[in-house]
Order: sequence, then structure tokens, then C-alpha cells
Amino acid sequence: MPSIDSAPVKIDYDAYLSWESKNRQRSGLKALRPYFDRPGMISLGGGYPHPETWPVNGMTLSLPFVGKSVFVPGYEGASPDTLLPLAEHTTPLKFEPLNPDLTRELQYGTGFGAPHFLSWLKEHVSRIHNPPYADWEVLNTAGNTDGVDGVLRSCVDRGESILLEEFAYPGVLTGAASTGIKCVGVPMDGDGITATALDTILEEWDEAERGSHRPKLLLLVPPSGFSVAAITAILRAWGSHEGFESRYLPHISEIYSKRCLLFISSLEKYVPRAAAEWPEGSGGMFLWLRLKIDSHPSFTPSSNGDNGNSRDADHHAGSAPSPDEIAQKVFESLIEEGVLTAPSKLFKTPGGPEWSKDEQADSVFLRLSFSFPARDEMEEGVKRLGRALRKEWKLD
Repeated sequence: MPSIDSAPVKIDYDAYLSWESKNRQRSGLKALRPYFDRPGMISLGGGYPHPETWPVNGMTLSLPFVGKSVFVPGYEGASPDTLLPLAEHTTPLKFEPLNPDLTRELQYGTGFGAPHFLSWLKEHVSRIHNPPYADWEVLNTAGNTDGVDGVLRSCVDRGESILLEEFAYPGVLTGAASTGIKCVGVPMDGDGITATALDTILEEWDEAERGSHRPKLLLLVPPSGFSVAAITAILRAWGSHEGFESRYLPHISEIYSKRCLLFISSLEKYVPRAAAEWPEGSGGMFLWLRLKIDSHPSFTPSSNGDNGNSRDADHHAGSAPSPDEIAQKVFESLIEEGVLTAPSKLFKTPGGPEWSKDEQADSVFLRLSFSFPARDEMEEGVKRLGRALRKEWKLD
């Protein structure tokens, strides 16, 4: 396990905090919290509800062993004969039962999360990421949107700008817009933002033109979360850190890798290459399919000789539909066929470099999820996707 004992003192981030964060005052009642844990202390000042008043008496968790297929009645198309039920994990660690302690889990807690859960998370972060400084902490949030909201409010003031990937999580975009924060998209390649594009944006940043000083926050990956009451027991059942890393994570990876390969196989079978292209894929939960707008029958490219950079040239075709308009028509055709996808415009970060018409045509995607649909639904959904694209590209 990596050690951070010799790491330097943590970085001073005071200069990066927002006005709200710098001026936030702690609740007077929260200041009493350290006294609650003092041995022998009888608290008459906390205002905690009594557990007898709660509508939930208990909770038990049934956990699977790794290496067997999952059969969920009424969900997957395969029969129970081919998909064996998972064996339950019935051997908890000594003195640590798998059923959560609801008198603790459902009671008022600290604003930064359950201490026992945070302790596990901090050790996990230390093992995997080994932060290069001392005295760091882990904050538990209610989920990705709550986490993003907390980061934005803590670090950015109204009117300031932040940097995001060119296609970003929509919850970040709407959350920033509602708080008066400007989003600036950084061009990407297949592996995320490009270093050269980021350097160019920061080097050429014009405060007068942008209306704010150079961004101090680059947001790349939104956080995620689990149920605190269940996750602690689950992590123990998988053998703490070693079991989680060597058994559970590979188990998840294998499930999604198989689903990804099955999904790509359906794409190869039903979706015309003349209308779309997609990466090989290896796992995860999503696949980004690029629509070949430049080969759509109604698309008219920019004029030759201007390298596609002239906005006048982009509209030389008069009433010819724009790439965005073609993409919207494709989306409507997909809905008519009964298949829902997430168009890339939902993820497009504003404030990035202006695209020419040809560049727009090269950057229209559909985000497709293969993580949840049953296998027969997955194949049928791809069939419908293929039918809609063949109709739009007039390939039948």
C-alpha cells in the first residue's frame, strides 16, 4: 500500500475559493459535534429522532460471488437454464455482519458523510491514486449533480469561466448556466481534451473579449456515488480493498465488456457504414456513434477554395439544411422507429472554437448506452437504429 507519510503539506487552495466559500459560516449547532463523541457525555442538545419512530425496522443484503452469470426474472431474454442465479454471500467477516446498522445509518449524520464509509474511501484513494501531499480528505456527496454543484459554488463566482471537455455531462452545463458561470469547451480527440488546444485557449485568453479572467477550474470527470448504507457492507463482503480491486472490479469489467462486444456485433449487423461509424470499444457503459452527415443526401459542403472557414460560404447553398438540422431530423426518425438515443448537442459545451459547416458535419454523434437493456431489447434497438439511418440516408 502506498504511503503518504512523507508527502508535503497540502496545497493552499484559498486563492481558488469563491466568495461564497470564503464567507460561509459554520452552524453553531455543528460546533457542538465534537462533544457528542466524548466518552460518558449525555447529550440533551442534539435533537436526534428516536430509532423507534422510523418506518424501517431492518435491512439485509444479498451479495453475489464473482464468476457466475446473473439471472433476473422477467429481465433478460435467456432462460434460467443458461443463466445461473448468483450464490449469496453468507459468510460475513467476524464481528461485522452484513446487515447495516440502521440506528446509525438512518440517523442524522455529518455533512461530509458517514465516517466509517469515508474511512474506507480515503484508504482506497490512497491505495489507487496516492495523492502527492499530506492532510487531504475525502468528501461524500449525494451524487454527481450534488457534487458538481458543490464544486462550482465553492470555487467559482458568478460571471467567471470554467473549462470543460468539448462534450461534457449536461448536468454540469445546466448547473453552471443557472449560477451565472460561463462554460468554455476544450477540443477533444478520442482520449479526451488535447493539450495543445488547452494551451492555446489559455495562452490566447482575452479578458475583455471573454468577460472574465483566465479560468482557474478545469472540470473533466463528474463524480459518482453509491448508497452509503449498502456500500460499506458490500465492500466488506468483497474482502475489503483487496477483494474489491481483484474480484469485484474485474467482475464489473467483464460484464460490461461482454455487453459492449454484443452491442458492437449488432451494430455491425444492422447499421449501415455509409451512414455512421463507431469505435471498436472495449467496455464501459456507452458508445459514441458518429453520424456521417457529410454523406447525407441533403447535406451541401462548403465552397471549395475557402477551406470551410467562411461563414458566408457555409450558407452559399441557400436553404440547404445545416448539420444540426439534419441531426435533428435523424433524431426524429429514430423516435418514430421507437428507439431513443442521446444526441451530442446535449453534451456540447459552449464557448469553444467556432466550427465551420464542414467541421459541424464531422462532429455529430449519438451517445448509445448498452449497460442496461436486456439482450433481446438491445438487438431490437439497434435494428430500429439501422432502419432509421437507412431511411434517412436513402439506402433502401
